Amino acid sequence: MKLNGGSKTKTGAWSTDASVLEQLVEEGHDLPRVVLDWRELSKLRSTYTEALGQAINPRTGRVHTSYALASTTTGRLSSNDPNLQNI
Repeated sequence: MKLNGGSKTKTGAWSTDASVLEQLVEEGHDLPRVVLDWRELSKLRSTYTEALGQAINPRTGRVHTSYALASTTTGRLSSNDPNLQNI
């Protein structure tokens, strides 16, 4: 692929972190963009699709969250178990 040398990890392997892949995309290589897109979609799938599916209440068929008013210093509501404010 005639890629320029990038940075290496502590173990000596070539780094494939996002900054390295973005640099390769800027140099005109197509494959690093595919890898970055794959990572983003994989993260979305594992965080939302798979995790929320496991949080469905079998009795109601819905996902329920818990809200807390006293857990923030600004008085905002916070959500957890699962945090539906992230969606």
